[in-house]
Amino acid sequence: MYVIVWEFKVKPGKVTEFESAYGSAGDWSQFFAGGAGYLGTRLLRDCEEPGSYITFDRWTSRQEFENFKREHAEKYQKLDAQFQLITDTETFIGAFESADPMAQPERATA
Repeated sequence: MYVIVWEFKVKPGKVTEFESAYGSAGDWSQFFAGGAGYLGTRLLRDCEEPGSYITFDRWTSRQEFENFKREHAEKYQKLDAQFQLITDTETFIGAFESADPMAQPERATA
């Protein structure tokens, strides 16, 4: 499994819009759902810092994600620009691969 992790600080008054766009059934998930190897997105809200979130975009492999991003570059950039209007910051935390040979990836439900 390949997981891309982002941290977001959401603008005041934009939390509902952000959660709708970045949640497991949101705009990003619906966009990624057309990609081979997409396993789903998880959105986590910080319990201590209001307006702070982390997303986990899960793919079967890095190659599947890179293929999707290349094939849909224009739409990817358009969505990214659209949702920058509701966040103060967007920070790439990293991209991670499973180190557990026994782990089974979850499938997307959206």
